[in-house]
Amino acid sequence: MSDYSYLQWEESTKFDIPDNLETLDTDTFDRLSALKEEAEAANKTTGDAWRKAKDATRRVFYEETFAVLSECWSEFQALDKLMDEKFGQQTPGLGTLKRTLESIRTLVEKLVKEKRILEPDRVMDGQAALGVGDREGNLQGGPLRGRTEARNQMGPNAT
Repeated sequence: MSDYSYLQWEESTKFDIPDNLETLDTDTFDRLSALKEEAEAANKTTGDAWRKAKDATRRVFYEETFAVLSECWSEFQALDKLMDEKFGQQTPGLGTLKRTLESIRTLVEKLVKEKRILEPDRVMDGQAALGVGDREGNLQGGPLRGRTEARNQMGPNAT
């Protein structure tokens, strides 16, 4: 998945073509065939290519990416607050950055949730084998708090 950017994901939504076009009515078939040809001619990322890359990418990538994006969001909020304090009504606009960061976080959060279902934590003796624990070893749930935690959760064989 690291081969594709957020912009390529957005692009892929415009070229989301079903695998089997033969079951479609003639008008839809013609429209989607033309769209597929356009995507190939312009070397655009299709929905199918993006889904294949997503499916081939391990959960740890999404966990790490989401942890970094969460840190970015926290820093953005601190910056936004500081700018409001310093500049009041004359604060430079951060609306585009805010919307973009939130859109990316929302997408990656959705992907993390999907991967958690497809690649659940291992279970041993009725307890999760991986997870955040306190000093006594009691496991706690919740979102990961960084890359190291994501790697630790995936175990020594994570790539």
